[in-house]
Amino acid sequence: MSPYKYELATIDDEPRLRRILRDTEMPGHIALSLQREPDFFSALRVDGHFNQVVVARESATREIAVLGLRSVRRVFFDGEPADIGHIGGLRMVPGQRGGTLLARGYAFFRELHKDGRAPFYTTAIMSGNAHALRTITSGRCGLPAYVPAGENITAVIPAGPAAKAAAAGFEITRGTGETMPEILSFLRREGARRQFFPCLEAGDFASGALKGLTPFDFYVAWKDGRIAGSVAAWDQGASRQVVVAGYGAAVGAARPFYNAFARLSGYPRLPEPGSRLNFRCASFIAIAGDEPPVLAALLGRIARDCVAEGRNLLLAGFHSGDPLLGVLGGFRHLRITSRAFLVAFEGADGLAARAGGRPHYFDIGIS
Repeated sequence: MSPYKYELATIDDEPRLRRILRDTEMPGHIALSLQREPDFFSALRVDGHFNQVVVARESATREIAVLGLRSVRRVFFDGEPADIGHIGGLRMVPGQRGGTLLARGYAFFRELHKDGRAPFYTTAIMSGNAHALRTITSGRCGLPAYVPAGENITAVIPAGPAAKAAAAGFEITRGTGETMPEILSFLRREGARRQFFPCLEAGDFASGALKGLTPFDFYVAWKDGRIAGSVAAWDQGASRQVVVAGYGAAVGAARPFYNAFARLSGYPRLPEPGSRLNFRCASFIAIAGDEPPVLAALLGRIARDCVAEGRNLLLAGFHSGDPLLGVLGGFRHLRITSRAFLVAFEGADGLAARAGGRPHYFDIGIS
């Protein structure tokens, strides 16, 4: 009999959960530690309006060996608001890989899934995490179907005046309480053209779903009195942090030479292991007609403003099938990639075709 039991975490587990995030990392060419200081549970609302923290607990010591998160988000799917699930935050403490622990964890997720809150789930695995890509997506031992759904790309853009200048023909302003209703209406209209774009409501500012975000953080491009595009510059540092845990062998060996090149060329440098990234997220990217110059101008304005705020990076997420992805060609940047999947406990047949009807949306702020 296994000494571990799967169950839902409670508020008493909060310190342990934060410790696990600090002590484990997402393996890859650039290994990242995604932390939630100073309070794990207060940061959960960003993940979805419904969240369950799943843990495997050692029966005798009550110590946690495995951590995972099941969330349900209100997003657009096929042009309509829908509750879609997300599986993330999967962590195993060192020494716990292998055996039946993983399969039993997914069996527990399967039982939770029976509440009918979500038809399927989105998730992503770092491209350099060969172990997870090989085991979790295998479909063996009763694991759910992992349906490939392209790649998620995180662009790391250095702050500074070298970023794109504003294009002619429109102006960029910051959001206000008075303009927020119009901005939200624009986001709903444009977001419906993407799969998995969040359905934002005015009440999300007070609920904690947009923790750390204010109307003033929305950058809006106007043309002829109408909104042409909007991007939110989200500072999540007070509740969610990204720490560079280390590098793969090849990247680590090349790092000194790359950093010498980056100092001369304006590309972002690779920080020392253990460094916390100082950035804003480019979130809720919505551009009327998918016009690249509009997005380029918005990202350029945010990148320049980051300097005045003492930040040195802007992080922007794109799905590999997003028609706006090409705008990154105008910016010096690094890319961190992950493999996107749709996770289905049943009904996997045809899911890829159905989800492929519109471009997918990936937001680093809610990943």
